[in-house]
Amino acid sequence: MLLKIRAVKDSLRDKPGKFEESMINAAILYVHAVKDSFRDKPDKFGEFLALLRGVYSKRIDARAFAGALKVLFDGRPELILQFNAFMTS
Repeated sequence: MLLKIRAVKDSLRDKPGKFEESMINAAILYVHAVKDSFRDKPDKFGEFLALLRGVYSKRIDARAFAGALKVLFDGRPELILQFNAFMTS
């Protein structure tokens, strides 16, 4: 999954107008990875979506969001790694 996100972003980085689209596609891939990871716990995926809505509406700042993800993704380090890779590139 991580390599797929990077590949999408890297392939379009130097193409004007396409980079934003690649970021959206990478974000969608990440959300699907989270959903797949929590397929046995849909309430946890719901918490993740609530956090995303909170960030989008600016009710939650970046630091609080990162802290909440760390707690929510406890035991799923691959999701934290993927999130960090997504945010830093």
